[in-house]
Amino acid sequence: MVEQIIMSGSNTLNGFNFDHIVPNSGSDFSEQVCSCIKQLIAFIHPEGDLDYFVTQQTFFISAHSRDEYEERASEINDQLLALCGASLPATSIVAQSPGGGKDVVLELICTKASTDKKVTYKSHSGINYTVV
Repeated sequence: MVEQIIMSGSNTLNGFNFDHIVPNSGSDFSEQVCSCIKQLIAFIHPEGDLDYFVTQQTFFISAHSRDEYEERASEINDQLLALCGASLPATSIVAQSPGGGKDVVLELICTKASTDKKVTYKSHSGINYTVV
């Protein structure tokens, strides 16, 4: 099994920020996903203001079988849909165990909000994508 190595801190390239979210609570997969999503909301909307747009998000999850992967991916999708509705950025769910004994880690590619930038979330045939 491959274990993901998480870089500390955020990085920037061509106006896009790369960062990660590690669950800060939760003893099981569902609670850890919920923790990541709560942190995601706080990261994007600090104190209620729009600061960042997520252009790509990748969930790295532990899964020991195809059935477990599909169950966990479905749970992530359900939580994201409850939060965002149809306005989801490009999202990937990768069966690659995160380090540190966690069941899930969320990596983000974001762009800072500005008046001269338009970010639109779209979907085609069930595949979400982001237009900047």
